[in-house]
Amino acid sequence: MGIEELLSKINPSLQFIPSYRDLSADSHNNASYFFCHIPKCGGIDFELPIRNSLLVRKLEPWGIADIGCLSGRVDSDALVSQLNQRLATLSGKVVNFHSSHQGLKHYEQLRLPANTHLLTFVRDPLERSLSHFCYLAMRQKANVSMSLFRDYYRRKEQQNAIFKSLTSNRTLEQLIEFIGSRFYVCADVSYIDSVASFILSRHHRPNIVKDRLNVTLPEYRLRLSEIPSEYQREFHQLNSKDYELYEYVKANPILPEMKVGERLSEASLIVYARQAQSRFEVGRKCVHTQTFFNGLDQQPPFNCCLREFAEKTDRAT
Repeated sequence: MGIEELLSKINPSLQFIPSYRDLSADSHNNASYFFCHIPKCGGIDFELPIRNSLLVRKLEPWGIADIGCLSGRVDSDALVSQLNQRLATLSGKVVNFHSSHQGLKHYEQLRLPANTHLLTFVRDPLERSLSHFCYLAMRQKANVSMSLFRDYYRRKEQQNAIFKSLTSNRTLEQLIEFIGSRFYVCADVSYIDSVASFILSRHHRPNIVKDRLNVTLPEYRLRLSEIPSEYQREFHQLNSKDYELYEYVKANPILPEMKVGERLSEASLIVYARQAQSRFEVGRKCVHTQTFFNGLDQQPPFNCCLREFAEKTDRAT
C-alpha cells in the first residue's frame, strides 16, 4: 500500500506530496517561477506548501540543501515596487517563487529573470464560480442560497473570470497561442500535486504532508449537484470563453517532463492549518520522514491531526 493510499484510509483530507532525492540537481537551485493564481483553482494547496518548503534551511543529516529563496504574493503596485527593489540586490543561487491573484498584470511589471517559468491551473468554470461565491460569503459572514449565487454569477465582473485572469486584450485564439509559447505549466487542477512534487524534487526540498488548506466551512457550502438546470444553462452562456479555454487546456495540458524517482527525501515538512472562524493560519514543522511513518504505525494512529503531531515532535525548522 502506498503512502498516499494509507493516508487516505486514515483521513481523506490529508495529502503526501513526495520529493525524490534522486531527481534533484544542484544546477536547479537557481530558478524563477511566477504562479498566476486564479481564485479557487486550488492555488493555495499548490503555492503555500512550495513557499514553505523553500524556507527550510540546510538540515543535517537529512540532506536538505541550503539555498537562497525569495517568495511571496504580489497583488498590488506597492508590493511590485518592493519586490523589484529586492530583486535588484539578489546574487548567487536563488529560487524565486511569486504569485498573484491579479493575473499577469503584475508579472509584466516585475523585473524577474528572463527565464522565469509561468505556471497556472484551471478548473471547471461552474465549480470554480460556486466555490468562489461560497468562500466570499464565508469571509463576509453572509448568507448563501442558489438565488444569491445566481445574482453573483450574473455580475459582469464575475463572468469569464478564468479567461480574464490570463489576458486583458487577447482573443481566445491569441491567448491559446500565448499560453503555448510562454507557459511552463498550464493544466487543469488534477495536475497540482504532480507538478508540486516535480518542483520539490527539482530543488531538493522536503516531502510535504498537509491538510487541505483554506477550506470553506460547511455552513457556507452549496452543492454543485443542486444547481438548477436552468441556472447551469445560463451560466454556460455567460461564461462561454471560460468553457472553451478550460476544455482546450484540459485536452492539451502544458507540463514539464515529470519523472518519478525511487528515493524519498529524508525530511518531511508538515504543513497544517489552524482554522479560526472564517480565517486560517498555516503552521509548519520539519520532521524526519521515518518519524512520520512511525507515527502512522502507532496503535491507534495519531488520528492525523497534523498540528498535534507536529507539536509532539522534537525537531522544528
